[in-house]
Amino acid sequence: MKTALLVGCKRDSSVGPVRCSQLRAEIAASLIEGEEYGFDPEFCVSVIEKLLLRATKDPAIEPKDYARALNIACNGIVKKRSDLVKHILTRLLAVLDDSLIARFAVDRPPYLIAALEGSALRSTESLIAFIAVVWGTITHIIDSTYPPPIYALYPNIWSKITLVTNLSLEVCPSSALHILQCTSQLYHRSPPVAVIYPCIPQSDHYISVLLQSIRRIILELSSDLPEHLFHELSINVKTWLVLFPPSDLTDIASITNALEGLINVPKAVSCDDLEEIIFQVAVLLMNNHVPLPWFEEYMDNIRKRRTPTAWEDEFSNELMEKRLEDDLSINQRIVKRLRLESSEQMDLYDSNPILDAELEKTDQQEHSWLHRVCSDLWGQALQASSAEDIRKALKEIRSVIDMVGLDALSVIDDKDLAEFAVDCLAKDIKLAEIIASFFDLKLPRYFNRNMRHILPHAAGAADAHLLDLLASVLQVSVLALYQNGAHHLLVGFLLAKDESMSDRGFERLCKAFSSDNAPAELLSSNQNKVVTFLAMELGNPKMAEKAQEGLSVVIRWLKAPTTTTAGDLLSKFFLGIIDKITTFVTEKRTEKKRVKYPYALRSLERIIIAMGNKIESHTHQAMAIFQTVGELEDMQPEALRLWKCFAEQLSPSQLYMYIGTITQNLMSMFPQCDKDTKHKLASLLEKMLADCDMSAGLPEGLPAIPPFDELSNVRKLIEEHRSQKELGVALQEITERTRSDDALYSLAALQELYRLLQENGPSNPSITRNRGLLYSALLNLATKGFEQVEIQKLTAECLGLLGASDPSQIDVAIAEENIPLLKNFKDPNETRDFICRIIVKFLIPAFHTSIDERVRQSVQYAIQKELSHAGFTPTSLVGKSANSAAIKARWDQFPSRIQSLLAPLLWSSFQGKWNVPQPSYPIYPSAQDYSEWLKRWFYKLAEAASADAMPIFIDCFPVINYGNLSLALTLLPHLVLHVLLSGDNSDLSDITQEIICVLEANANGGKHSEQMQRASLQVVVLIIEHCRRWLNDAQENAMGAVDIKRIREFLDRIPNEKMAIASFHSKSYPQALLYLELYMRSLLAIHGSMASDILDIFRQILAKLDDKDGVAAVFSMYKRNLTIEEEIMQFECQEDWKHAKVCYIEAFNHDARDPKLVSGYFNCQRMSRDYSGMLGAATQMLEVFPELFPRINAYRAEAAWKTYYWEMLDRATSLPMEETFDSFLARAIANIRRGKDFDVLTDIESARKDQMGHLMIASRESYNHSHDYILRLQMLHELEESHAAWQTVRQTGSAQAIKELQTRWKEQFNFLAPSYRVRREVLELRIAGLYDLKPDDIPPSIAYDDGSTWMKLSKVARKAGDLTTALRASLNAEAVGAPFAYMERAKWLWANNEQAQAVQYMELHSSRFDAKAALLFARFTDASDTREKNAVMQLYRRATRMNQSWEKAFYSFGSFYDRNWSSRDIRLLNTKHFRVCVSTFTSYLSALTKGSKYFYKTMPRVLTIWMQFTDAMSSSSDSNSPARRTEMAEAFMKINTSLLTKLPEIEPYKFHLVLPRLVSRLSHNNQESARALIEIITKVFLAYPRTAIWALQLPLESSNPDMSSRTRKILTKAVAAYDSVSLIPTIIRQAREFMVPTKELAFYNPIDTARYDRIHIKRFPQLMKIKNFELCIPTQQAMTPPLPEADANVDYSTFSEDLPRIDGFGERIDVMFSLQRPKKISIIGSDGKDYHFLCKTQDDLRKDARMMEFSHMINMFLRKDTEARQRRLYIRTYGVTPLGEQWGLIEWVNNLQPLKQIVLSEWQAMNIDYKKIASLVKAHLDDKNDEVKAEAFLNIILPKCPAVFHKWFLNRFPDPTQWFAGRSHYVKTLAVMSIVGYILGLGDRHAENILFDRTNGDCVHVDVNMLFDRGQALTVPEIVPFRLTHNLIDGMGATGYEGMFRKTCEVTLQVLRDNKVQLLSVFETLVHDPIVEWKKHHSNANVTPQMKARKQMETIENKISQDKTVRENVQLLIAEATDHKKLARMFIGWAPYI
Repeated sequence: MKTALLVGCKRDSSVGPVRCSQLRAEIAASLIEGEEYGFDPEFCVSVIEKLLLRATKDPAIEPKDYARALNIACNGIVKKRSDLVKHILTRLLAVLDDSLIARFAVDRPPYLIAALEGSALRSTESLIAFIAVVWGTITHIIDSTYPPPIYALYPNIWSKITLVTNLSLEVCPSSALHILQCTSQLYHRSPPVAVIYPCIPQSDHYISVLLQSIRRIILELSSDLPEHLFHELSINVKTWLVLFPPSDLTDIASITNALEGLINVPKAVSCDDLEEIIFQVAVLLMNNHVPLPWFEEYMDNIRKRRTPTAWEDEFSNELMEKRLEDDLSINQRIVKRLRLESSEQMDLYDSNPILDAELEKTDQQEHSWLHRVCSDLWGQALQASSAEDIRKALKEIRSVIDMVGLDALSVIDDKDLAEFAVDCLAKDIKLAEIIASFFDLKLPRYFNRNMRHILPHAAGAADAHLLDLLASVLQVSVLALYQNGAHHLLVGFLLAKDESMSDRGFERLCKAFSSDNAPAELLSSNQNKVVTFLAMELGNPKMAEKAQEGLSVVIRWLKAPTTTTAGDLLSKFFLGIIDKITTFVTEKRTEKKRVKYPYALRSLERIIIAMGNKIESHTHQAMAIFQTVGELEDMQPEALRLWKCFAEQLSPSQLYMYIGTITQNLMSMFPQCDKDTKHKLASLLEKMLADCDMSAGLPEGLPAIPPFDELSNVRKLIEEHRSQKELGVALQEITERTRSDDALYSLAALQELYRLLQENGPSNPSITRNRGLLYSALLNLATKGFEQVEIQKLTAECLGLLGASDPSQIDVAIAEENIPLLKNFKDPNETRDFICRIIVKFLIPAFHTSIDERVRQSVQYAIQKELSHAGFTPTSLVGKSANSAAIKARWDQFPSRIQSLLAPLLWSSFQGKWNVPQPSYPIYPSAQDYSEWLKRWFYKLAEAASADAMPIFIDCFPVINYGNLSLALTLLPHLVLHVLLSGDNSDLSDITQEIICVLEANANGGKHSEQMQRASLQVVVLIIEHCRRWLNDAQENAMGAVDIKRIREFLDRIPNEKMAIASFHSKSYPQALLYLELYMRSLLAIHGSMASDILDIFRQILAKLDDKDGVAAVFSMYKRNLTIEEEIMQFECQEDWKHAKVCYIEAFNHDARDPKLVSGYFNCQRMSRDYSGMLGAATQMLEVFPELFPRINAYRAEAAWKTYYWEMLDRATSLPMEETFDSFLARAIANIRRGKDFDVLTDIESARKDQMGHLMIASRESYNHSHDYILRLQMLHELEESHAAWQTVRQTGSAQAIKELQTRWKEQFNFLAPSYRVRREVLELRIAGLYDLKPDDIPPSIAYDDGSTWMKLSKVARKAGDLTTALRASLNAEAVGAPFAYMERAKWLWANNEQAQAVQYMELHSSRFDAKAALLFARFTDASDTREKNAVMQLYRRATRMNQSWEKAFYSFGSFYDRNWSSRDIRLLNTKHFRVCVSTFTSYLSALTKGSKYFYKTMPRVLTIWMQFTDAMSSSSDSNSPARRTEMAEAFMKINTSLLTKLPEIEPYKFHLVLPRLVSRLSHNNQESARALIEIITKVFLAYPRTAIWALQLPLESSNPDMSSRTRKILTKAVAAYDSVSLIPTIIRQAREFMVPTKELAFYNPIDTARYDRIHIKRFPQLMKIKNFELCIPTQQAMTPPLPEADANVDYSTFSEDLPRIDGFGERIDVMFSLQRPKKISIIGSDGKDYHFLCKTQDDLRKDARMMEFSHMINMFLRKDTEARQRRLYIRTYGVTPLGEQWGLIEWVNNLQPLKQIVLSEWQAMNIDYKKIASLVKAHLDDKNDEVKAEAFLNIILPKCPAVFHKWFLNRFPDPTQWFAGRSHYVKTLAVMSIVGYILGLGDRHAENILFDRTNGDCVHVDVNMLFDRGQALTVPEIVPFRLTHNLIDGMGATGYEGMFRKTCEVTLQVLRDNKVQLLSVFETLVHDPIVEWKKHHSNANVTPQMKARKQMETIENKISQDKTVRENVQLLIAEATDHKKLARMFIGWAPYI
């Protein structure tokens, strides 16, 4: 049947009209038959297409015949595939558009229909009939479809009604009838007016056409009219009147004519429905003052047939009463005139420029004639001598107004009309009433509106009684008129041209007030208004002179100093003037025909000139107005004149300050300027730039100059003056400018940043160093969400250029704002700071960004009031009191540009007035939307505020009321907190009730939209976070207990479970987790267990937070079988996509139509890289789930381009798709292939906008949350780049652009996160951009790629274990001729466990080997053990010889040798092994000379081998034979010689990193090694004297004479190596001057035993003398420089030049409470900052230093490990500088709090007495056996010591996102340090040696000198591997040590195992420099300190390399650490109960 239909639809028209008719009938019959069985929707789409094509070929189109078939086809779509409706409608509208354009724009046939395969119709009749067919199909679909999905198309559809119905006057009657019936279906739908609003202006023309068509159909089809036709049309008219209330008809004449024609049809008085139509239209015309002279006769005819209804009689009578003969006269004249001058039928089709121009011409002709008529009538009224003549003229004017609106009065001056109206009072008041009626006003209202014209005229009139008559009309006394209108009188008299009128007016004024000085007295209270009104006339050519004279009179009346000028006066009242200018701008914006101040801009120009440089005080207000004027249509020339005038008045310094803003505004309006204005604008810019003093560099804020020809000189001028700033400095300045709350400044900074990123590339070293800063700035801009589209667009483009960097490699700071007011508005300084923040952060930006003049006025009002509340007044800023000084100091903190904006508002007098409904609590249920709720609640709370705070909030309300909800969101938390603290219990209850109401609505759903629910919940969260933050600050600052209790009570009233559920529903997952865990704690406390449904929510929240470890931990808590959905989640968390897919398929059997399952299934395929399966599944599912078509089709499009199925991509992207990033990307790729460049840009911009919407929310949390969105922006940028590059290749014929692009991409790739998902997505898109999107016309001869991208994908996939993708990529690399593709293929074979084949494959390509290939072959051969060692050695040597500068080759060669030692003990090696040992050393040493990538693998082994030989040579008890000793000596000599030979080639920074280890070896007695050490250390000291000097202080003081003497020798050599100007002697001297008094301080022992004592530095005079030293401050940053990121040459500077140096000591020294009484000192840096250190004695800090060195190295390996890097694992370290064997400096870490202090403070809040706890512990754990201890610890002590550590996180991090981040930092840092501490045997981990950072939750260990399991040798041995007490577990949340803690331990231990050799080498130092305590305490003469140290190294090695798996090892350690039996046996002082 389908085939038959399609064949029938395609048949050619040559069969003739009769056969066509038969075919139509056959097609319709077939469709009717097929409808019973149900057609496929997509088939129906094709049928519609074919039917329309068939119709274009039909010689006699019958719309009704086609309608039947098309309607059936449409039904097949509507019923089964509603998602296709919008698509088919869009298609039909395109066809209709082409048809209408063909009809009205083409003179003669054929008529081409481009949207329908270019079909053509051969006659006008066929075209119109075809339009009827298409129109009928469209209306049928609308009538059959639920409208909301297609509302977006309604404006387009309704705009066609007039055009289509016009055609009903041209076609045959049957087709006309079809058109009218189809159109009626639209009106039956009655859509909301909002969706068809654009069609309203042309809607009344439809009625005219409808009436004409009805008349024609009745006359020509009298016998064939459908039964219900007129009833349907009657409904149409009624609906039309509802949709378009016709207050101002534009087509009255034609409607009147059509109706008059219709009533003459016989059926007009015989059909009730037709009569109803006539009456409806007659009422319409009557309401528009149109006389109907024929209506009386029509009513008589009706009465002959029936009795009229009461309504009809009433209307008839009213019409007769209103009819006036003179009205009829003028109306008939006008109608006649319009008929005569009307052109042919006018078309309103808005997309046809030809018709638009004709219509505009006709309108202009009509309006011109009507204006002439009105002008003539006005002249008649003025010349009329009698009241009757005046009345007649005025009534005729009224008729003209009724015809065309108030525009008719544009020929009459407002002032003349108003004065004439008041003059009419003396003749006949009704005349004045007629004039008032012109404006639809009552007479008093009209007079009040025009009082400025009327009152002076009446008061100065020759008729003295005229003022009395006016007062009578207004019902006030004459005196009241004088008093209330004094400013109008003064202005009117001063501007009066008739001096006699002015004299009479002043005389009467003086008489009324009985004072000769009345004008001056009245002026005193009306200065602002009088000056403002006079100023507004300065631009009026007729009044300018009088206005200038008037200002002079005002100055005289005010008795101002003789030097006062008009400019001084205008400056004082400039804000009032701006208010009037604002009125003008508003009227222009709203296109009002009659503006109040037509010369406003000319006046402003004159005002600015008069003010001169005084305009500088009002720059911001003036520029805001100029900016707004420039945005108005066709007002750019006026705006330019204003900018020019303004700039000419500025001083050079002010011009320099503001030229950036001026240029920004000029550039924004430049594209809208005409050619002449553009040239003038460019000239102005050139002049301004020339006038600026550029000596200080380019002014801030200068925007990018667009590439217009007119601006070329401007661009050149800027480039010539562009500052040569170092790029890093420029970037820092730019990021600072982006923080500005001025949108224009931020935009200019963004433009500059974009330019720098483009010019320098994201891989530039300066940009790389500042990446964190740049991300912070850009994410801050994304968070702000500026309204300017350009800012969001540029932010997105900059982020795309910068790319998505690995989150673990950068530090991005998210600014914290909205800090609570601790003193609750009772501290004036705190309140003042708060107000200033509000002004700067919100009010000033609102002023700058708004284009609504009313909003700007409200903002200025708010600023004016807030300044007053802050104490900023003209008086206080010049006062001498202490309070004035504080106010002045705060004012001075404002930048000068902000001061210039605020200063005028200190004197301004803006007024505010508003009305807000006052609902009762709760407010939320009755609010219609989020905005209304927020405003109402804010205002209600503000009214409840205290007298001090209320004005602050109330006066911001006007700004909020205008829609600035961000201000409301900022203020509301402060307001709620204030009311809670200052209000009573009812306020507390009301606020609590409101919040709970919001939570319940969010948890249970409700009538409000999802958007409102989510936004309102966010408000609640902000409020609660704010209160928590205040509570924490209040507790820390010991605020009032009553206030703290009150806030606690409020927080306790908020149900945690409701907060959790509501937060989850609103996708605020950190909040949900926080409150759910609180709820879970309460449940556990009551029930002791957790319900399964709570665990379900808990698991879902963790999954949304991407905490896979936590999800796995939750699954382990379940005590039941998992559901299929839970199994899916479990597999997804394990990244087991294969089994997850199986579960998804099973889940489809249970709920096949769950959209979440569909999305999850496709995501699963995406993550498993099964794009082919994804494509197949999508194709199948489209048939199964048609309701999910857009979503599934989006997945199909994504899979299509990733599988290179371009035909499918084209098909998918041409159909509806869900708008996601991947669908935007797929559409853009498809459009690139189609060559649709504009569509490509649109798709990319849409995708960017979508990502920025997500980023605005994510950026508030962290860079981690933002990473994926930035990655997508990078991908969009790279797609855009590749497209542009190919266009360049096409134009130039050179592949250079593509090659440069690839180079940039390679550099950028290094910054990506080491995640396979991330790197694969980027590489796949790059491959598409390089290969699949290459234009077809690029000749093959252009070589553009070496296959490196395919190679990179293969490598990445192979390392991730995705061997399928890796193989495909390597094969493609070979196909494009990648030179080293064979190496990647060999690596693939090796990874696929085909080692032999890999070696063989490499051998086959041996002729192509380079160094890399040779090394790979050597490694494969070595690992496969297929050749002898000598042969393998030769292979390695071959690689080193092929590239003698390659570090990796020498490192690998050394590793080969290193693995082949038979023993690590040098003394047991044989001759062969000595040679191998020497080769190992020299290879590693050579690697050190080549680079630093393998530094931590080569340097440790170099030092270890060297020192092992040194030890062996120095051993006196060696039992080896003389021959062996000789061989060893020879080997040792070779090692020493090679070291000294290679030393010049090794950069000194590499030795600086191991300087402490080198220094420790100075004690060795081997002279050869000592000489080498002296050379190395001297080299380091000469290179970095400021930092290296610290490592030499300890050996200088050493008790070992060799060490001290050799150190002195180093210093002597260093001094001798440099000339007299060297800093080295100074540094050596200063170090000694530092050491002596610092050591004295360190060993100073105060007598006072208080907790700490404070000492003034005066007690140590030598310390006071330390000033301006060259020594660097020994911070961790200074002492541990970073390695270069890539191989660096000798020019690499490892130390920053700006490392702070010692500038002095702080005055205060704190003596801490502990046994050794360490001192906290403050060193003042050369950068002005204070650096704190702990000066400690009686402790060997070398162990602490080695621990930090060890931790630093662990951090390096954690960063290099992929999993650890992704988890951001690290150890918190700090600087340790041993200055002697028993003393030194430890860098002080701020914001740390010990575990004991935290727990005890929480216990104290719970009224738990710690002394009682201590006594209880002592009683039960001291001197008891192990079993008793264990029992008591578990059942007595722990119940008395509750776990409270989780509360610390709640208090420290009130923001849920920060809370979750802080807790995650805690768990990770604790876990890493737990494993590291266990490995090193770190003891003494009591509750005061483990501290926590209050800013981010990090765990920091101090006093880390009890190493090597010394704790096990204590009197009470430490028997747990690390501290993991119940409080530490409590802080980890509901999962405890399961989840994140356990997994972090496993990852850390694995990293330690992987890098065991390198890590052990750090502690190898201690073998050669035994720590002091071992020297003191070892008693066995046979066991040397070195032997004891080596034993400890073996212990550490055994801990790292246990036989157990990592998982087993961690499980055992956690079990031991939490074993209550072992904890009970710990030392009481260790506090196992904390």
